[in-house]
Amino acid sequence: MIPSAQLGQERWHYCAVCEAVSPPRAWHCSVCGVCILKREHHCMFAGYCVGHFNHRYFILFLAWMWMGVLYCTYFNSLYVWTEFGLVSPLALLKFVFPLLILMSGMDISWTQVAIFFWSVHVAALLLTSVLLVYHVRLIHKGNTTFEANRKISNYNLGWRQNWIEVLGYKWYIAVFWPFAKSKLPHNGVEWDTRETWKLEAPKNR
Repeated sequence: MIPSAQLGQERWHYCAVCEAVSPPRAWHCSVCGVCILKREHHCMFAGYCVGHFNHRYFILFLAWMWMGVLYCTYFNSLYVWTEFGLVSPLALLKFVFPLLILMSGMDISWTQVAIFFWSVHVAALLLTSVLLVYHVRLIHKGNTTFEANRKISNYNLGWRQNWIEVLGYKWYIAVFWPFAKSKLPHNGVEWDTRETWKLEAPKNR
């Protein structure tokens, strides 16, 4: 039995698709066909929902991918720059339409192939940078994409605790070692809000 006071948009709510009552921060995913605990979003790249138990792996995957793409872009840029030197109109054309130049047969040299991969790296760097900044900002504020879109902001417990909520108590190990066991503060069903945290936090410190 769930008390009626616990029912509401930001608390326990009824899911018409699952025909069951869902806990706070759990929302239905039409792709997965089930309610996800602390649903962040459905990642089209990974092919599954990001939620309470895998949020940590998602943000670390994004961060490590960003660093890898940055590494590739840097060294690829050095190589292309040493090959081309001064920028000419033809060089600009090769940079703007690298795949077209290759497919048309205008230039099928290894340098043009390097330019093509450089453009892929730059695009990947821009994409991962935007995604990383966006999700870091959400975690910093104790929010998820789903909650931010619906302007739900009751779970901001301060930036330090917000990060522990995602990375666990052993965050300093989890950041560098994805296989490390780092217990999360919550079970995915019961959550602290800003109001309850003011009362409970002194006991947990």
